[in-house]
Amino acid sequence: KQWYQRRVRGISAADSRTLGISGMFPQLVRMEQLSGGVIRGMYHSETQNPEMLENAFARKAKYEGWRMLNFKHGMEQFPRALLNMLRDAHNVDVYENSPVQEISVRNPGVSVTVEGGRPRHCDHVVSALPAHVLATCLKTEESTLSSHLAQIMFTDVALVSLEYRDIDFDLEAFGCLLPSYENPAVLGIIFDSAIFPEFNSPHYPSHRLSLMVGGEWFAEHFGDTEHCDKSLIEKMALGAVQQYLGISATPSQCHVDILEKCIPHYTVGHRNKVKHMLRIITEEKLRLSLIGASFFGAGIPDCICNAIDHTEPLHAIMNDRYFPNAGLEGEEEEEDVLRG
Repeated sequence: KQWYQRRVRGISAADSRTLGISGMFPQLVRMEQLSGGVIRGMYHSETQNPEMLENAFARKAKYEGWRMLNFKHGMEQFPRALLNMLRDAHNVDVYENSPVQEISVRNPGVSVTVEGGRPRHCDHVVSALPAHVLATCLKTEESTLSSHLAQIMFTDVALVSLEYRDIDFDLEAFGCLLPSYENPAVLGIIFDSAIFPEFNSPHYPSHRLSLMVGGEWFAEHFGDTEHCDKSLIEKMALGAVQQYLGISATPSQCHVDILEKCIPHYTVGHRNKVKHMLRIITEEKLRLSLIGASFFGAGIPDCICNAIDHTEPLHAIMNDRYFPNAGLEGEEEEEDVLRG
C-alpha cells in the first residue's frame, strides 16, 4: 500500500485514494487480465515483446540497463529539434507564442484561430492542448464536449532546484518518494547529480537535488499559485532536505518554479469519461483527435505512443482525399497520363 501511494504521488502529485488504477496504470490491469497476475504479466511482457528490440536504440538501452534518458543541453533540446525540423518542412506553418483562441471542429467550417490572427481553415484538428484549455477554445456548439473536458482536473506543483558545494553526500539512487503521512506537501526528492553527474558544475565540486512540492496539497499549504509565497516553499524544501537527507548546509543556489496545472488528475472513472468524449466525437462526426497528457497517459512515452495511434489513421484518410490514385500501379499511372 505504501509503495503504491508513494509511486502515485511521485507520478501524479495526487492522493492515491482519489485515483483510478485503470486510468493511471492501464498496463497493469491488462497484465492481470491477460496473465492472471501482475508479476506474471510483467515477466511475459519482457519475454514476449520482440518488436521492442527491433529498434537499435531500444536494444542499446536494454543492453546497457538504461533507466532514464536526457540530452546534453537538457530535455528542452528534444522539442526544439522537432520545432526546427518542422520549420524546415515546406508544407508546415509554425505559429510560435500564439495562444489558440477558438477551434471549430464541424465540417465544413473546421478552423483554428490563434491570438491576433484570422481563422486558419483545415480538414482536421489534432489537439495536444490540456483538457481544460481545449474546453475553453471549442466553439459554443460543442458545450457538451467542453463540459466533459473541463471535468478533468489538474494539479499544481512547485519544483525546487538546489545546488550544494562541497557536501558529503554519496547516495547513488534516483531519489526518494515520500508518503503523505510524512509531509503531504513534499512529494519527493530527486538526486539529480547521482542520475546525471554530467550536468554538475565544471568549475567546482557540486551536488544537485530537485524537490517536488505541492500537488493536490498545494492550495492547502501555499494558497493559489498566483499569490503564493515562494519563500515558504523554499523553507519547506530545505527543511525536508535536512530531515530526510541530513543536509543542513546552505545551498549555493536555490530556484523555485511554480508549474500551474501541470499534471492531469486521473480520478476514478477517468477512462469512462474519455470513452464518452470519444463517443461524442464519433457520433457528432467532429473533425477532432485528442492526444497529449490529459487522456491516455501522462508520461512522455504514453504521449508519444498515443499520438502515433491517433494520427496514423489520418494518413490514409488524407491520402484518399487528396491523392485518390496513389495506390495505382506505375504502369497504369503512366497510361492515364498518356491518355490525358
